[in-house]
Amino acid sequence: MLPRFIYEPLPFALFAFSLCSFIFQLENFYLWAALLMLLSSWMLVKRSNYRRTDSPTTQPHKLPAFIYESLPFAYIIIGCFAYISGVDLMAFVGLFAIICGMGIFVLREANRHAFLFNHY
Repeated sequence: MLPRFIYEPLPFALFAFSLCSFIFQLENFYLWAALLMLLSSWMLVKRSNYRRTDSPTTQPHKLPAFIYESLPFAYIIIGCFAYISGVDLMAFVGLFAIICGMGIFVLREANRHAFLFNHY
């Protein structure tokens, strides 16, 4: 098992490294960056589900759980590909998709761990 000081920031470091490779357009590394982004998002989803303080609802959802959990990361990776496309309008759309994906991720974490924003 990895020590905690390595285990905790590892998914974020992998995600940041892959995001930087898309932003700085390291063309030889696109495939590996996409795989690193998928691996880091999978690690974050698994860790988040393990640490959840709320109980998941038993109601049937419109989306399967895997798709729902990976939706913010899909926005981010689609945004990365749109950003590196070279078209100015697509770069703007890509940055917007990246911001939306990060926003969904932050809101989801805040809702699952309500103690983070408890102001009472």
